[in-house]
Amino acid sequence: MEQPTGALRRLTKRSQFQRAAWGNRAGRSAFGLQAIATDAPEPGIGFTVTKKTGNSPQRNRIKRRLQRGCDSMRA
Repeated sequence: MEQPTGALRRLTKRSQFQRAAWGNRAGRSAFGLQAIATDAPEPGIGFTVTKKTGNSPQRNRIKRRLQRGCDSMRA
């Protein structure tokens, strides 16, 4: 699947998520954000949902909805 052009790129590789984990963190009750400065011209975004949230279908549904929300912001 080809990514739409826009201001956000998607993090897809484990190494990208691990690198972001070393960055700054901002946590709230329902949401956690990890960020790191990069040389990339556009910011990257990736989603992880913990097992605390629910079973696998529920977690995948949450990730798909978040991805669709970001994709709609790109268009």
